[in-house]
Amino acid sequence: MTNSTVTPTSEREVESTRHGPIAQLLIALSPLSLILIGYALTHWITAPLLDDPTHATNRIGIGLQVSGPADVDRSFFAAVPTVWLQEHFATAPVPSPAPNALVLRIPNSGGSR
Repeated sequence: MTNSTVTPTSEREVESTRHGPIAQLLIALSPLSLILIGYALTHWITAPLLDDPTHATNRIGIGLQVSGPADVDRSFFAAVPTVWLQEHFATAPVPSPAPNALVLRIPNSGGSR
């Protein structure tokens, strides 16, 4: 049985790679670069929708999809969730201020503006 000595991490030599430090940086940043390029490409494709709201197609000719997602929601939930939320929460009465709250009332000056 041989007794091998273990070298501490601080004394080990750094293994050399076949890529230089700049190449390693570019390799490490390539996934992020691809994500950012993909985001810029989707922004370029949908730019006509952003510039002119009456123009309902993008650069590759696909129209704006509005009814499809609502139909899927209706088939899963038996109602469109956004409509249901508006009916149940947006029409609720506005609560009155707390009894101890300071309410400032600005009198009408009577002049026309």
